[in-house]
Amino acid sequence: MTQTLIIGGYTDRDDVPAGAAAGLGLYAFDGSAATLAATVPVTNPTWFEWDARRRVLYVSQSSLTTLTAVSIPEGPESARVLDEIELDAVNPAHLALAPTGDAVLAACFTEGQVITVGLTEDGRFDGVRGRVDLATERNAEPHQISFGGSGFAVPDRARDEVHRFSWAAGSAPELVGSDPHPAGRGPRHLAWHPAHRDIAYLAGEFDNTVTALRLTGGRFEIAGSASTLPEGFSGENSVAAIFVDAAGTLYVSNRGHDSLATFDISDPLAPRPTDFVDAGGRTPRFAGEIAPGLIASAALDSHAVDLIRGGEERIRIAHGAPACVRLIDLA
Repeated sequence: MTQTLIIGGYTDRDDVPAGAAAGLGLYAFDGSAATLAATVPVTNPTWFEWDARRRVLYVSQSSLTTLTAVSIPEGPESARVLDEIELDAVNPAHLALAPTGDAVLAACFTEGQVITVGLTEDGRFDGVRGRVDLATERNAEPHQISFGGSGFAVPDRARDEVHRFSWAAGSAPELVGSDPHPAGRGPRHLAWHPAHRDIAYLAGEFDNTVTALRLTGGRFEIAGSASTLPEGFSGENSVAAIFVDAAGTLYVSNRGHDSLATFDISDPLAPRPTDFVDAGGRTPRFAGEIAPGLIASAALDSHAVDLIRGGEERIRIAHGAPACVRLIDLA
């Protein structure tokens, strides 16, 4: 069966190799090869989420102030820009589709704001529903929206905090509380444990750590931490992506060591380092399991995406400054 692989990347780079696709690319993927089928003219499509019911891809655009909705009603060739909304906030670095399906939420990294945008039934944007400014007292850098429990979490790189928000359909979210982390950690992204919904794992961008968190009494309590780097490594590094695969292995991407560090989480609160998978190139900004047993590693500065099975079998796709990868079924 042929599926559609979607890759988005920065379009403001001038070092993209000749022949590599750029921007928002839709590829026909048959399990062994990916062939470019269509591109959609969207600037800096660096994170996106697929709404299968509406058949709309919601796209955030780093360094800009807009979100874009891309309709894909049939196959890749049917993809077209459906709508765009101005947020009046710089750098929506991450976007999430609410589990209730009535809104998308953007973490505006540079502006320090979390913005909720309503959705119409046909997939268009229905205006800004809520805006929480985290930077009123000091600088804030919200980097992700991660739904779990009765709300969602927002790691804040500048404040060394994880913010907790409530969520209810049809409403604007409210900031419930903020849980501190050691100075200099740089909370970037968070991944929930698939079997224990009160446990999550936090990627520390600046101190190169992964930390297990437990929701206790509505607050995130810090449990075990581990380094994402091999013993003796002395080069520069910063952590980016974090996810748990279907087999229950935790992965964290290293930009500098250029690897995917793996962790055993059989003890959920004590991640144990086990291995380092070659990221396939320089600066793996994005990594994730896009189908059971299939991991995508997007090497931003090598302009390439590796699709990895079993840690060894690889399919390489040339794409300009890749920052997000999804595999969807358009049949």
